[in-house]
Amino acid sequence: AIAGAVIGECDFLDDALEGAVVGGGIGAIAGAMEGGAVDRAQQKQMDELIRAFGEENLRGYIELVQCNHKKAIAYFKVGQVSDIEDHKLTGFWMEAIAEKDNRNAEKTQEMLEELVELDPDIDDDMMARTAVDQYVLELRSDRRSNQISCN
Repeated sequence: AIAGAVIGECDFLDDALEGAVVGGGIGAIAGAMEGGAVDRAQQKQMDELIRAFGEENLRGYIELVQCNHKKAIAYFKVGQVSDIEDHKLTGFWMEAIAEKDNRNAEKTQEMLEELVELDPDIDDDMMARTAVDQYVLELRSDRRSNQISCN
């Protein structure tokens, strides 16, 4: 299911989160996750995202959008040891995406091999690489559209 979300539309999380995170609401979401004031609708959305992807993976995604690769990967590694299989798999996918985005070819290759082993929807390295490449391109495009630079 998580791989399908990544491969399907190059949209790992949902459109609402992408709009909130990339569209300038990074601080608001991060603040909400730290217990800041949010309205009922925002809290419901946050709870749904945490349930679907895991809190650590959501925190990692926020860091990744902001180009904080090391911190993002640390969160994804915590997600990888979750008791919830979808959260665990999400952590592996997101680490692969973060490593590719950070141009770490050796670690990206290691992660692709892990994904082939872990995700029953992925047949080989090429299939995993295609999904990761597509998402990284979308992530970078979203950053450019919102004047976020990793330089």
